[in-house]
Amino acid sequence: MSSNDDLKAHAASNQDFYALLDISPAAAENEIRRAYRKTALKYHPDKIANPTPADIDKFHTLQIAYDVLSDPSVRQLYDNAREARQRKQRERDMMDAAKRKMREDLEARERAGAAAVGGAPRGVKRTWMSGTGDDDAEEKLQREIERIAEDGRRRRREAEERLKQKVDEEEKQMRQEEEEAQKAADKSSQRVNRSQEGGANVPELERAVKARWVREGRGVDLDKDRLTSLFTPFGKVESVVVLKDKRQRIGDKRSSSNLQLRFNRANNWRCGDYV
Repeated sequence: MSSNDDLKAHAASNQDFYALLDISPAAAENEIRRAYRKTALKYHPDKIANPTPADIDKFHTLQIAYDVLSDPSVRQLYDNAREARQRKQRERDMMDAAKRKMREDLEARERAGAAAVGGAPRGVKRTWMSGTGDDDAEEKLQREIERIAEDGRRRRREAEERLKQKVDEEEKQMRQEEEEAQKAADKSSQRVNRSQEGGANVPELERAVKARWVREGRGVDLDKDRLTSLFTPFGKVESVVVLKDKRQRIGDKRSSSNLQLRFNRANNWRCGDYV
């Protein structure tokens, strides 16, 4: 088997090792091994009756192909070089196609021009490369090639700009979403903690409570002391003022709005919630 340095050198080979073993470029290691054994039997000097120099060379190349494709790191080098060669070949093919198209267009225009002036002399074949038109045709072809290349560069720049713009927009949107989330979090943290309300946090007006009840039955005996006792569970009562009865009909009963209480500032109840 070849050394690692030799394998790296063979990775730059122009030989298509995949085609040589008749396998796909995506073939797994076991597929490579199986294809090598199958193909090597056809050219192994010990397996054929009269091996020729070509058979021996082919067997040696098969060994190199197997060694290169069996080593993952060397295979990656080979795949990269192979892809680069194929890409350059495609570019050459495209350029050749453009040249052929230009040549055909120039010859067609030349034939049309010759026909317009009565045609070329018999027996003389005029081509796009003939006579003094040689330099002009070459210049036109070169300009067309440069135009195609510049158009390709322009398209790449536009694609890169579109990609950059898309990335910038996505980053901007992400920043906006983060800012909105942060604002929502800040707003949430600034909300009043209702559990801390009460006591000194209750405004002066909200500490005054008015009560009204029917002056019948048990309501007849409600006085200042009794009312203070009833409302003390909601906080320390600062003062109780029993107002003059105010007659008001509630259904078929009469009621009196006759009480106003003021809770002490230090109580722990939000008295306004019980009004």
